[in-house]
Amino acid sequence: SNTGEWSPLTEATFQPGAVAPTTSTLVVSEIMYHPPDPTSAELAAGITDAGDFEFLRFANIGSSILDLRQLQITNGVTFNFATGSSVQALSPGASVLVVKRKFAFEKRFGTSYSTKIAGEYAGSLNNAGERVKIAWGTVAPLTTIQDFTYKTYASDPTWPLATDGYGPSMILVNLTTPISHAVGASWTSSAQPGGIPGGTARTMNYATWKSLSFDAAGLADANISGPSADPDGDGMTNSQEYTFGLCPTLADSAQRVPLAGMTTVSSQSYLTMEYRIAGGASEASATPQVSTALAGWLQGAANVVTVSGPTSLVDGSISWKVRSTSPISSAMRGFLRLGLIGP
Repeated sequence: SNTGEWSPLTEATFQPGAVAPTTSTLVVSEIMYHPPDPTSAELAAGITDAGDFEFLRFANIGSSILDLRQLQITNGVTFNFATGSSVQALSPGASVLVVKRKFAFEKRFGTSYSTKIAGEYAGSLNNAGERVKIAWGTVAPLTTIQDFTYKTYASDPTWPLATDGYGPSMILVNLTTPISHAVGASWTSSAQPGGIPGGTARTMNYATWKSLSFDAAGLADANISGPSADPDGDGMTNSQEYTFGLCPTLADSAQRVPLAGMTTVSSQSYLTMEYRIAGGASEASATPQVSTALAGWLQGAANVVTVSGPTSLVDGSISWKVRSTSPISSAMRGFLRLGLIGP
């Protein structure tokens, strides 16, 4: 005023160009319905229920900013963005989280994702699978955005097995074009236990990975949770499972076995290898190596070149394709392998 007094503080959010979400622009990109049990640190903080770590992640796969103010979760769990959300709009390519219990979520994942958390939902996700419905509007009938029933491997083997109590979350395989949420083939398991709420793998050392992968009895026994142990008997040690983003209590090594092949460049044949490793596995590395006699293995750009990669995948893993620099023929043998360094 002309006397020098300021008016009361007001706040407003302006989001030019925001549009209502549709089935083709807003997807449920991740479901953490059966989280790993609380770790010792989480138990010490008073978190005793694994269900407290549940979360849903939504992603904007469209080209416009989405207005979330009339978005609701009406089945499975319930949440109303109009009354309970701290996130009102979602930019193209961005994600928003709705969690069971924010305190537990931040204890497990830290606070770096806190700005993505819209709020806490009511109810709990069913470990046996259930219907989830996302709708838009304030007056019935609401507009359906997504309406599907997620299932477990036990009830339908077309759905991911690892998400059914082995630690990973369930990830939608395609975040570029709309796909059916009701089909098991549309989903895969995260390459890290606990899920990837940020959309990419977080840095995780072996101790953290181990604490989310084994129960208390397993953690106390090095023959079960030690780096060189193979408790699921699938031929991969825990160190290798950590490197490849696998579940150490589930015989799933076939999901990450490097794939050998051949390619032709300028009429000459070369060995190729495709492989995937866990993003964020801070104590592990994988190096392609080549040999002509299964001895004297060589590595580096003079011996192995990258065809593609590193490519970040939706499950939190990173894919590579490499080939040998020396051609092979009926008179020249060649071998490729993946040299691993881990905990």
